[in-house]
Amino acid sequence: IWGYLGALVARSDLLQFQPWILSDLADYYKKSHLPVNAKSVREGLFDEHVWNFDVLQVQRGDELLSNTKAKEFISHYWDTRGGNDSEMRNYIPLVHYLRHYNYRCSTKTRIIYISTSNPTEVSNEITMIGQKMNRGKTRIGCNTFRFRFIESSASDKTTDSCDASYSRTIANIADFLIFSKAASFVGDFDSDWGRLVRTFRLKMKEGPTSDGDESPVSLPGTEIAWGEIKIPQAEIPGW
Repeated sequence: IWGYLGALVARSDLLQFQPWILSDLADYYKKSHLPVNAKSVREGLFDEHVWNFDVLQVQRGDELLSNTKAKEFISHYWDTRGGNDSEMRNYIPLVHYLRHYNYRCSTKTRIIYISTSNPTEVSNEITMIGQKMNRGKTRIGCNTFRFRFIESSASDKTTDSCDASYSRTIANIADFLIFSKAASFVGDFDSDWGRLVRTFRLKMKEGPTSDGDESPVSLPGTEIAWGEIKIPQAEIPGW
């Protein structure tokens, strides 16, 4: 029932923004060079066709190790791959996120927005595992990608001025809309932020998708990068 209510909320017009926020969001997306129709955003139109790209939420460093569940998964990940217990690694490799595309080979170039606080580190990984092509494309496995990063102040908390705080807020709202409405999302649900994204990605179903399927909602285009797939009821945000 809570999933159904979440899907209703996501489908409704309860989430609305003031005109000046819509204007700043449109400017933010325009600078990002993502295929988002800034004009539609400025007018408050958030139709699904506006967000024709995929998203990877790649968390690393302190933001990951501060999560107990994430820390346990990282340790298990490296232990099963010959990692050294005494050497605490603070990340999950990018290739682990991209594995979700291995069974979805496409002749079209996939545009991937990577949300991370370490764009330089992730860019270096892309160089190591991919085959560089023309026009900013990278071939990895059976897919061709064009990766995008947004250099924003979302993770920059070194200044506490009103302007800096507002810029971070706009960046966070912009990321949330991207996560919620992108064609596909690969991330985790082990944080309040991730669970909120899950709620807004829920879709109401017209009927069962398979025998014995009684759930009124579905979670299309959403993959778990790592961590728990099912969220305990008490941890679902807002309920």
